[in-house]
Amino acid sequence: MIFLFIILAIMGTFHFIYIMLKNRYKKDFNIIKRELNDLIQATEVIDINFNESNERIKEISEASKSIAAGADEQAEGAEDILLLTRELQDKINGLMEKSYHLSCKADNARNLNEQREEDVRELLVIEQETKKLIRELVENIAQLNKMAGNIEEITTTITNIAKQTNLLSLNAAIEAARAGAAGQGFHVITEEIRNLANQTHNASSEIATIINTISSQINTAMEVTATVSSHFQQRNDVIEGVTTSFGEISASLKELISGEAEIHNEVKSINQFNKNIMNSISDVATIAEESAAVTQEVTSLIFNQENLQEGALSSILTLKNSNQGINRVLSNYQLDDIVTNKITIGLSLLEKSKFMNTIEAEAIKEAEKLGVNLIITTPEKYSADQHCRSVRQLIESNVTGFAIFPLAKEKLKPLVNQAAQKGINIVTIDNDISDSSRLAHIGTDYLKMGQAAGEAAVNHLNGKGNIIVLLCGANISSIKSRYEGFKEIIDSNQEMKIVGLSKMEGTDAKETEKELEALIEENPNFDLLYVVTDESSLIAAELYKRKKLKKKLVCIANSNEVMDYVKAGVVSSQFCMRNKLWGALLVRRLLEAAKGKGIPEIEDTGYYEINQRNVSVFLKTG
Repeated sequence: MIFLFIILAIMGTFHFIYIMLKNRYKKDFNIIKRELNDLIQATEVIDINFNESNERIKEISEASKSIAAGADEQAEGAEDILLLTRELQDKINGLMEKSYHLSCKADNARNLNEQREEDVRELLVIEQETKKLIRELVENIAQLNKMAGNIEEITTTITNIAKQTNLLSLNAAIEAARAGAAGQGFHVITEEIRNLANQTHNASSEIATIINTISSQINTAMEVTATVSSHFQQRNDVIEGVTTSFGEISASLKELISGEAEIHNEVKSINQFNKNIMNSISDVATIAEESAAVTQEVTSLIFNQENLQEGALSSILTLKNSNQGINRVLSNYQLDDIVTNKITIGLSLLEKSKFMNTIEAEAIKEAEKLGVNLIITTPEKYSADQHCRSVRQLIESNVTGFAIFPLAKEKLKPLVNQAAQKGINIVTIDNDISDSSRLAHIGTDYLKMGQAAGEAAVNHLNGKGNIIVLLCGANISSIKSRYEGFKEIIDSNQEMKIVGLSKMEGTDAKETEKELEALIEENPNFDLLYVVTDESSLIAAELYKRKKLKKKLVCIANSNEVMDYVKAGVVSSQFCMRNKLWGALLVRRLLEAAKGKGIPEIEDTGYYEINQRNVSVFLKTG
């Protein structure tokens, strides 16, 4: 009985103490319970994050193994390239030696040519003098022929005189005969005169024969001289032709020597360039080997990090279990029910599409993880009025903040300002309304992205070619920036030109395909096509495959389907935004802003290029 009384007394005392503690520390216990609830929620989030982090570390570990293997292969490849470059160096040295010998031979040929050219010039001078002498000889022979003609005339005159004398002698003989003895003496004289006349006639005949022979020889000489003169003229023409040829040969030799000198200089430049390449390759080989070693070290660190992660995760689970145990103990006490109001945020994208759905899915996942209510008012199909209605719906839902993908900026700006006046935080995605009261912007610098696409186009075409461009949603500021950056790079290359540009206000698939086919038909000699949206990129890739086009294709697209076309060699370069990251970021930033924390005003999440050299890496990571 006494023992029972003692027990009841002790129990009464403990109850009294419990009532005192409960009344005195009830407020503290309520705070502890609320903080424990928050702590449990935080540990659950950490638990989720650590699980995700573990998965990512495993992926990084696998990637590091691939990178390590690739680095080893790269080091081996660099060594092989170094060996090949050394062989190239030996061949360049041989080429330089041959170029030097060729230069010496060309100099000798030039000297010989100049000497022969001088000999031909002297021969031409002698030929001109000989031609002059032959011309004088022809003139002298002609003069002699003329004089022979004059002698022939005199001989003819003498012959005529002899004939007249002979006739007169005959008449005198007749008269002497008539005179008889008295004319006998005169008869003797006339006989002598007739004999002289006959001798004169005979001599004149012989002279005439000789003159005729001389004239014949002179005519023959004149003909031969004329022939010789003609031959000399032909020879002179040949010599002049040879002189001209030697001049041309000399000019050609000078050009050859000049060209050979340029080649020699170029070979010297190539030799120096090759030496630089050898040095660079040697550096690359060294860096590759160092990278391989560093990658192996990183792999080891990742393994260590995995172990640390597992230990940290075990500790977090222990903490979580302890918190839950404390919470169960506290639940035995009659404390006030702690009601934790979840933060509610909103999201209004343009429309339901693959690109937008990726952002939305990541936002939902992040909201669930962080214990945030997420209201989504994205319309099925985009229209400016429908988008504005979805934003008004968020404002009326009393959210602490919302994120929008602003397209109709002028219509949305008053709504953003109205929401900000009510204390609602607004984050813009992709497109910005910088002159509004929005709190922050998350997106990509599309001007830089367009410039990167332009550089890729220059590389694909080796700095020379014709380009056509299709802009879907051409009035959207981000689309304009993608084109302006691209055009800036193309315009800076003189041998590259945008020969066709098609602008569309909308993004309808059928209209896009129709517009693209027309653009290609109007510019059959194009070398590269540039498109700037997911849908147009996929349509272009399918069209290329269907028509078996061998042209280059550069696009801006966040699409695994387009990535498959990169692997197939249809798409040359695919530039991607990190829109998946946008969904997680917008939830996190709106939650931080709701808790009064400062957030960055502008966050550029950057971009990346996928091409045939790296597509396998992205296909593995999905």
